[in-house]
Amino acid sequence: MAKHLKIKTGVLARIFKELGKYEEELVKEEAKTSKMREEGKDPHDIKHQEQVQEEAAMMVPDCKRRLEAALQDLTSYVDENKDDEEIAGSEELEKAQELLNNVNNSM
Repeated sequence: MAKHLKIKTGVLARIFKELGKYEEELVKEEAKTSKMREEGKDPHDIKHQEQVQEEAAMMVPDCKRRLEAALQDLTSYVDENKDDEEIAGSEELEKAQELLNNVNNSM
């Protein structure tokens, strides 16, 4: 039981971190595209940068979908097993609940 909790917590933590990185990358690419337009760069270069920006933008919704699925999975698992003697009061349960709070507060 504790092993499953640890795995599910790790999955949620990884996807949550990944979403943050994709969002940062999108902001960076948007700024780069805007700067290129302001500086009057070659239209071909701008078009290529727009494609890079679009690719970054496509990753965010997919990552959010996976985050929501992992969040639901861990929430259900914690609710169903929080009274299990192997998990109750464990450090893994505390980590899972803290992560759930952090993710829920950021959404």
